[in-house]
Amino acid sequence: MTPATATLALAAKWIERISEVSAVLPSDVSLYVDCHWRFTPEVAAEIIAPLRECGVTWYECPIAETEEHIADLRQLRHLANNAGMVLVGLEQGIGSARFETFARAGAYDIMMPDIKYIGGIDIIFETANILARYGVTLSPHNPTGPICHAASLAVCGALDRVGLLEMQFDSHERRPSLPAF
Repeated sequence: MTPATATLALAAKWIERISEVSAVLPSDVSLYVDCHWRFTPEVAAEIIAPLRECGVTWYECPIAETEEHIADLRQLRHLANNAGMVLVGLEQGIGSARFETFARAGAYDIMMPDIKYIGGIDIIFETANILARYGVTLSPHNPTGPICHAASLAVCGALDRVGLLEMQFDSHERRPSLPAF
């Protein structure tokens, strides 16, 4: 599915799979969904209720993260929050100014700078200060490979306020032996 082909009918299969996963999760486990920018603003809004019925609490990257969509993201955040979910995104953001633009606009509850995209450790610290000013949680995105993982762990350890560190458990053969945050 892409924004050009996104419909509620197409999303129904996806939601059905999420519902099946939800059915086997213990009640104390939160369900997070990453949409990888596959929806239009309209479809992204329409699927909030079905996602909430599945127990989703984390709604990540539902639409393209362009400045033209900032108002749509703000509206999606409002709808998601009213449904008991957080809106999460900007994992491919480059530079702290990009994060400030979206934070100032109220686009997200949580933003996910990625060490390999944002511009380095100094820029993540600068971004952390910006997000804190706007009340947005910084939750580092899934780093690729053990070096980015280690750098992201160091950032998490050095920040006063940080959310979850997303990570891939099987992206590298030694990943299971690396510490988790």
